[in-house]
Amino acid sequence: MKTTTQLLALVLIITSTACSKSDDSASPANLSATLKQEITTDSWIVSAYIDKGKNETSGYTGYTFTFFDNGTLTADVSGMTFTGTWRIGSNHNGSDDSVNHSGNDNKLIIAISGNDRMDELTDDFLIVSISASEIVLKDDNLTKIKELRFAKK
Repeated sequence: MKTTTQLLALVLIITSTACSKSDDSASPANLSATLKQEITTDSWIVSAYIDKGKNETSGYTGYTFTFFDNGTLTADVSGMTFTGTWRIGSNHNGSDDSVNHSGNDNKLIIAISGNDRMDELTDDFLIVSISASEIVLKDDNLTKIKELRFAKK
């Protein structure tokens, strides 16, 4: 018992001293600028779209998405172009009526219409990660299971 108590005390000491109290993360403005630069550098394809556990990626075959600096977004497929908007922010855009949205400031908010596929993408997505080759998003509505991945074209 004494060994267990000593071990627990050691773990508590290590975990309480291992965390730094300083915040070295980028400011929201710098983070948004960096993310915007990654997104607008090239065109993207949907590499994965999972909605409520169902893989719907094949519905986006042939679509090319381009995010522009001015906040517009285009999706091109088979000679047709759909136009919408995008932004990085925190405000829910009202695209669904659930009140179960996270308050995270790190969101990619997409609004595009024109067909059922585009309507599906109109949503507020939490940014899981953005790199030079991939954008990984999940729905900000905590009751939904939706994941969207873009890959650099």
